[in-house]
Amino acid sequence: MTSFSIVPTLPWGLSLNSSTGVISGTPTVATDQSIYTVTAYNAGGSTTAALSIALTNGAPTRLTYSSNPAIYTANTQIMVNIPSSIGGEPTEYGVSPSLPTGLTLNPTSGRISGTPSATSTQSSYTVTASNAFGSATAKLKITVENNATTLSYSPSTVVYTAGQAIAPLKISNRVTGAYTVAPPFPDGLTLNGSTGTIRETPSRVSSTETYTVTASTSGGNAVGRVSITVDAAAPWAQTIPNMEQTITPLAPSGAQVQQLNPDLPDNPGWLATHAATTTVSPDGNTMLVLTSGLQPRLRPGQRFADIV
Repeated sequence: MTSFSIVPTLPWGLSLNSSTGVISGTPTVATDQSIYTVTAYNAGGSTTAALSIALTNGAPTRLTYSSNPAIYTANTQIMVNIPSSIGGEPTEYGVSPSLPTGLTLNPTSGRISGTPSATSTQSSYTVTASNAFGSATAKLKITVENNATTLSYSPSTVVYTAGQAIAPLKISNRVTGAYTVAPPFPDGLTLNGSTGTIRETPSRVSSTETYTVTASTSGGNAVGRVSITVDAAAPWAQTIPNMEQTITPLAPSGAQVQQLNPDLPDNPGWLATHAATTTVSPDGNTMLVLTSGLQPRLRPGQRFADIV
């Protein structure tokens, strides 16, 4: 036998080696039992074999949450805590004991959201994700603290480059206390436990995530949040075909690319993108960033001029 083919196409994640006939891979989607026809060829002709394949869903495994341990502030809406698992897709979630008052677990998606209404010491909650084939559990630690004051990072939304040292990011209204962060910063970034300053060099790419910095003080806890993205290093200068020119999409040394958060009351995590141009007011105190490809959403009675 010198070559192989199969019809119909194998389930997602599986493949047939056309030279050896070996079927391998990791199936990703459950499928009903089906018949697949494998044909083997050589110079003398061909022969076929019928192969029956079924992919069951399987039980979920390795359940984790995006923020664990989670530290929240009383009477402040939390960032949604999102579960992830491998194996079969969960169809139902449950938690024991009940979450702090004001927080809810979505029984279908497993997401935790809400606004905690009272403080509570760190407690452990067991979240169970299950389907018809079995279940997986995760121990989730949650603390709800008082909000003595709100810590402010400036800027509060930053984008860094892997392998490049950052300019220290400081708290503009620092308080005296012991500083901690949850979840942990991207690899390479550190938090000064006495000042709350973020520094050092991120070592790998990390998607956008909001981190909660808490300062434990004698008068309660001060809480601040900072959104951090770590991108890959920018490419080198590129040649423009037929123009005998080059384009250098690199920022000047020490510059930072920062995402723009307009602090929408109903969507605080939304970031404006597609910047087209900027202009600065005559007094130098205000910069307008004009974006493209986005349609403003007007509220009843609001004019576009009000937004501008």
